[in-house]
Amino acid sequence: MKQVYVAGPFRDRNSGPDGRYNFYQQERYIRSAEAVAWQFWRMGFSVICPHLNTAPFQGSLPDDVWLQGDLEQVRRSDFVVLAPGWEASSGTRNEMEFAYRHGIRVFEWDSDLLDARELLVNGVKRSNYISAEIGR
Repeated sequence: MKQVYVAGPFRDRNSGPDGRYNFYQQERYIRSAEAVAWQFWRMGFSVICPHLNTAPFQGSLPDDVWLQGDLEQVRRSDFVVLAPGWEASSGTRNEMEFAYRHGIRVFEWDSDLLDARELLVNGVKRSNYISAEIGR
């Protein structure tokens, strides 16, 4: 079974007038990554979605603990899929660079795709469920 790592924004760095994180946007990022992860689970992949793995623990340990753990999960994955909104995420860009350095392919999720199962043809997974491989 191939393993995919879902990378994408987690926190919204555009804080409100009080200087605090936008927790509503953070929840939207988590749900977006969750939707991508669900599609890959349905297609028969093992999925690591760090958004769902560490969200309950935020603030309990320094961020570096989670970030280093995420990179270890990337290292153990067969490929990385970028969730919608990844372009604005410095953490995602760091995960992408790490993947490139370790020879792990990186793809961008096609957010227009509603059901990845529709792309299974004759039992063969077609690779167009993602819009493009992201090159260096």
